[in-house]
Amino acid sequence: MADKAIGGAIIGGLLGYGLGRAQFQAWEGFINKFNERLGHLSYNHVIEPCEFYDKVENGRKIYAEAVYSFLYGLPDASLQMTFRCLEIGLKRYYENTEGKKCSLKAWELIDWSEKKSGDKKELAHGFRILRNLTHEEKTITEQDSLEAIRHVTQILNIFFPFPTATITVNCGLCRTPSQMSVLPDQLFLGNNIAVPCASCKTSTNYQVMPWY
Repeated sequence: MADKAIGGAIIGGLLGYGLGRAQFQAWEGFINKFNERLGHLSYNHVIEPCEFYDKVENGRKIYAEAVYSFLYGLPDASLQMTFRCLEIGLKRYYENTEGKKCSLKAWELIDWSEKKSGDKKELAHGFRILRNLTHEEKTITEQDSLEAIRHVTQILNIFFPFPTATITVNCGLCRTPSQMSVLPDQLFLGNNIAVPCASCKTSTNYQVMPWY
């Protein structure tokens, strides 16, 4: 009886492992593609637009939806949300600059912004990329979506610059909240930053993502 019980336990364990492995394999391709896309964002050093979050209500949520749509393999949806980030960001910049409520449409805003940008070539290039993407009647590729995120984020950070940002994590050991001031060039999406705990001195990893 004991041998049968042991044998049954082993078989049950193997079956459980097999089922668990099969479930994981069903998600493995999705996880790998997610990490691959995140690697592309990191490689392009897309700096999280922290000041845009502060200046625009729900800016973090809208930007997060643009980024995660790309990471989940939904480039068309990502482009729409990315362009929305640009539009509401430009509206706020217009209101701050002109001192009045904005009534311009999206493309009128872009024309106004290009005139205001002066000789900033990176802005002109970014706007040109977006015009091409949104005017074409074709399915948006992942590369298109990535380019849109990269250029819109750059534009947002030019119009809403920030010298430093503060990140907060709960210590992985003692759960004490700890804060750390970081420079913009450290805040590229996908980057991992070790934050030392003010209490136990243990470092906890903070991954730069548009959490919300």
